[in-house]
Amino acid sequence: MQSIAEMIYIILPAFNEAQAIPRLLPAIRTCLAGYSYRIIVLDDGSTDQTGARIAKLQEQLPIDIITHEKNCGLGKTFEDLLLHVTRIAAPQDIIVHFDCDGTHDPGYITNLCNEIARGCDVVIASRFCPRGGQTGVPLWRRFLSLIANRILRVCIRIPGINDYSCSFRAYRAEMLQKTLLRYGTAVFSLRSFGFVCVAELLVYLHQAGARIIEIPFILHYERKTGPSKMNLSSTLIGYWMLIFRIRRSRGAIP
Repeated sequence: MQSIAEMIYIILPAFNEAQAIPRLLPAIRTCLAGYSYRIIVLDDGSTDQTGARIAKLQEQLPIDIITHEKNCGLGKTFEDLLLHVTRIAAPQDIIVHFDCDGTHDPGYITNLCNEIARGCDVVIASRFCPRGGQTGVPLWRRFLSLIANRILRVCIRIPGINDYSCSFRAYRAEMLQKTLLRYGTAVFSLRSFGFVCVAELLVYLHQAGARIIEIPFILHYERKTGPSKMNLSSTLIGYWMLIFRIRRSRGAIP
């Protein structure tokens, strides 16, 4: 099989995902059979058997484990994963991240990577583009995602992009490296607001000139293996802070 990249790095934030990990990681192996890949999991201070189950799978899969002794939240976990992988990846490599909780089907990985191989810098698995969607999502979360993404579309205006907050994406390693070199850890300024960091990074990638597209994706929330880790009030505050910064700078973050 012809490779779509020298190496595909799968980076996964994990907090109390002991139920999902034994199914998810072997599923990644199945989806990437014939490709060169490495899985990097950051165990964010889990209090269940997440760490032990990841370690057990190291005997079968190419897995690196990073550990936070205490739970630091998604924002800090996302930051540490991206800083780590951009240090070790070659410019032509592909970096993919998604959720560990069973809602993101790893079967989309190769579709995302194929678009990077065709010349894109960032590819988003989108719930809101034609043929995309979501099932089993609680009404409050569906409403929050819809409103946040509509407002971000108005404020950021990335052509053709409808889903700014989905955490299932692929990146050309070189583009991430250039963006982090240009802006530094400013791209994680809203790290304390968890899920907002995904939208914030997209803003900086857009400002750095990334070629960004999206492909249709179905999120299956009914497959989630544990309770939601989203803090509603914190997420809302974070989105409004991001929107305020964008509006204040007339659409461009300095």
